[in-house]
Amino acid sequence: MTSCATWRYPWLLFGLLLVYFLLVTALLYAAYSNWAYDDPFITFRYARNLAQREGFVYNPGLHVQSTTTPLFTILLAALSPVWDDLPHLAVLLGAAGLAMGGILLWDLAHSWDAPLAGWIGLLLYPTFPLLIYTLGSELPLYLAFCLAAFTCYAHQKYISVAIFSALAMVTRPDGALVALMLGVDYVWRRRRFPRGRQ
Repeated sequence: MTSCATWRYPWLLFGLLLVYFLLVTALLYAAYSNWAYDDPFITFRYARNLAQREGFVYNPGLHVQSTTTPLFTILLAALSPVWDDLPHLAVLLGAAGLAMGGILLWDLAHSWDAPLAGWIGLLLYPTFPLLIYTLGSELPLYLAFCLAAFTCYAHQKYISVAIFSALAMVTRPDGALVALMLGVDYVWRRRRFPRGRQ
């Protein structure tokens, strides 16, 4: 069985994956730091108002919910004191999400004894044009949470599955489908509902 759990030198593996993560994040950010499209600017305005203590609103004083990504908005607001250029911050978070997605696909493929698919995923996932064009939005981070849930499920780390499924759901409401699919698969395979600490 070829898996990340049986790597002979785990510290070396960790170091290589860390270098990959930092390098891919830096290269993507350098190449697309000025990339922008209109949709995320709704989220940026919510994040700016939240950071300025105006509330989770688009227009101060008008409590209308029109953002579809609460967690990403809160994350941008929380990080804005460190870097108040929200479009650039969002691209950096997206680049990190794509790099992490490549690592998670690599790990998932190794847990399924398909190492070649994992290496291909490391190369192709963060360079896929349709994903790159979502930089600045919540989608790269959302997909990383979804992939983390699937990877933890493959490793039978069910508490981690619940955490990453919840993070996906509060990033985008359709993340609930991840928890639903994995829950149905668990019940179907084991003929019982999860109980206790697993």
